[in-house]
Parts: sequence; C-alpha cells; structure tokens
Amino acid sequence: MAARRQPNPHSESVDDYLKAILALGGTEEDRATSTALADRLGVAPASVTNMLQKLAAISGLNKGWLRAVFDPQMGIALRAIHDRVKTPWTVESLAEAAGMSRSAFAARFKELLGQTPLEDVTEWRMRKAMPLLQQREKKLIDVGRSVTSPA
Repeated sequence: MAARRQPNPHSESVDDYLKAILALGGTEEDRATSTALADRLGVAPASVTNMLQKLAAISGLNKGWLRAVFDPQMGIALRAIHDRVKTPWTVESLAEAAGMSRSAFAARFKELLGQTPLEDVTEWRMRKAMPLLQQREKKLIDVGRSVTSPA
C-alpha cells in the first residue's frame, strides 16, 4: 500500500487554506480570504477553522502540515515564516517566536513537517521568488532582495 501523501504547505491551494486557518489572528488579507471561503460555504469564519480541524482528524492527517498549522506553537512559527519572508530566520529565532527551546522546536518541526525549519524557510522563499523570476522586467538581484534580508 502506498504511503499517504501529505499536503504541500507551499502549493497555492494549500496556501489558501493556510490563510483561512490563520485568519483569526492574521492580516486583513487573511481575514478576507477566510471570510470569502466561509461565505462560499455558507458558514461563519470560525466554522471554517473548526471544519478543517475535523477534516484533519477524520482523514488521518495526525502528522504533517495540517497538524502543524493547528499546533499552537508550530502555527505561530509557520505564520511568522510565511508573513515575514525577508526576516533572517534562524532556528533559535523561530523557536523564540514559538515560545520553545531551540532543540524542542527543531525536533517538533521535523517530526510534524518532515523537514528542518530552515529547509522550510528556504522552500518558502523559493516559492515566493518563482513568480517574480517569470517577470522579464525583474532583475535577479531584485528578486533575491524581495525574499531575503540584506547580508
């Protein structure tokens, strides 16, 4: 039997779910996404989060991205990574944001997401850069500066 594939936190459709899930404490854009999804489903925005939590539970997604998003500490770290792409993240700074020790944070992140925190940061930056690289008028140096902090 093939292993169940975990959702990719960086795909466009899952990113939309991330925005909806994080909407209660997220940006105005995130709240608008959550509200639009809730309106489409005919439910209150808080119900969207509740439904996604139940979906995760019944679908067997006890580990992986969806579980990490619902984890209070990992959710904070994922939101920080996604909202502040240019921040020069370290495992220590992400652990501090999540209110955890560096070693406990790194172990929990790897357990839930299957990659290290900095691998996730790099992957997210690359995802953010891809559409910019497709714009002919953009210089490579400008794309790099848009997803990383100055050295």
